[in-house]
Amino acid sequence: MSDNYDVQNVAKEEMGALYNGDVRFSPTGLTYKNRTTGKVFHLNNDDIESVEQNYMANHPGLRIITKEGELHRFANFTEGQLSKLKTYIATKWRRNVEIKENSLKGWNFGNVPIVGKNLQFQVNDALDFEIPLSNVSNCTANKSEAILEFHANDDSTVGLVEMRLHMPMVEGVSEEESPAELLRQAIMKYAAVEAETEQHIVLLTNMLCLTPRGRYDVKIFPTFLSFHGKTYDYKIPARSVNRLFMLKHKDGRRLFFVMHINPPIRQGQTRYSFIVFEFNKDELAELELSLTDEQLKETYEGKIERHLNGPLYNIVAKLFRVFVGIKVTVPGGFTLKDDTEAVTCSYKQSHGFLYPMDKGFMYVPKPPLYLRYEEIANVNFARSDVSTKTFDLEISVKGGASFVFSSVAKDDFDSLLQFCKEKNLPVQNVKNLAKAPKGGFGLDEDVDPYKERLKSEAAAADSEESDSDEEDG
Repeated sequence: MSDNYDVQNVAKEEMGALYNGDVRFSPTGLTYKNRTTGKVFHLNNDDIESVEQNYMANHPGLRIITKEGELHRFANFTEGQLSKLKTYIATKWRRNVEIKENSLKGWNFGNVPIVGKNLQFQVNDALDFEIPLSNVSNCTANKSEAILEFHANDDSTVGLVEMRLHMPMVEGVSEEESPAELLRQAIMKYAAVEAETEQHIVLLTNMLCLTPRGRYDVKIFPTFLSFHGKTYDYKIPARSVNRLFMLKHKDGRRLFFVMHINPPIRQGQTRYSFIVFEFNKDELAELELSLTDEQLKETYEGKIERHLNGPLYNIVAKLFRVFVGIKVTVPGGFTLKDDTEAVTCSYKQSHGFLYPMDKGFMYVPKPPLYLRYEEIANVNFARSDVSTKTFDLEISVKGGASFVFSSVAKDDFDSLLQFCKEKNLPVQNVKNLAKAPKGGFGLDEDVDPYKERLKSEAAAADSEESDSDEEDG
């Protein structure tokens, strides 16, 4: 048997959604790469407590519990793959894969033990369902009822947002010691409700945020980020940050720093999956981390220094890269005639910039969008108002939605077309635009059917008003 065992198109469950990816099993552990986000997950064999076989959505799967009590679930294996995998784990990991039985009774009453950092619902000692407590956003107890609220996952079409567990009161026991209250306390020990009880690593003051709008003091902790604004406060677990972008503004004097997070933060009924900061390129800063040199060396492998100084945007990018654990993506391979990387355009009545990145189009500042190339069905270069010398860029995704970026300068057409061809994106309506005279999206002899129709309707309306006036006279 070879040292590694690779399995393609494996699903990993995260916050109620199944993400397809590829997993490699090696003698030292496993590595899983999410095809949607590109995020890589590592799990060392030495950190694993148990490996169990279980069914997920009628497909054979694996439940892996770490020594820290965390649950990782993988699905979409075939029976043949799982059989080979069990042999591999027994040989290379020196572990037996036990079978975890599921309850098929359909009962809605049972026991709710907390196993590791997970809430299980068991019926006659068989597993009915389980929920990682890191998915819990809040838990309250009301006499004989425990109410659990859950983080939302934007990638999940249907999501669990609330669950109520009825636990009868015990005679002679106060509400503070009721079964519901004891369960609430046990859940909150592991729920993803971060408390600022520890010392923050560094404080970034008065950070300008374009989306959501405002200025925030940002505290970086080992496992989460704390945002404190004039009206709203947020706590964002580091594990919920999926992507980081650093984008140069068109004017060359400013930069955008973008965080893509899941689950999103909320302001009232509005959800924000992206946080967009703006920096001046010339703004300098000097910061000191509240960690010792030994901690930086042992915990963060010397990837960052205790004393930081220089351009603020560089410092922020380095802090997030190290403490969040995600690389900062910058545009690469695309430039316009003016040697900039941003395409000036508008989306939904808002002026902004479109950045062709290595794996997708990024639009900022409001509303931020990230369209991955693998999700794009086609790109349509459409004629716009002939008097403005611009065109529309319409991007349709495989899910059926379309995103129209208007008022794109005709001078950017050749660069965008060449880039789309290099990325093998299906392009439509190229010939019609290519035939347009140089410098002439807005020549007088060009006819815009939409404008002509408006003129015709206006003339007809004037004629009707004139006829009406003559009749009145």
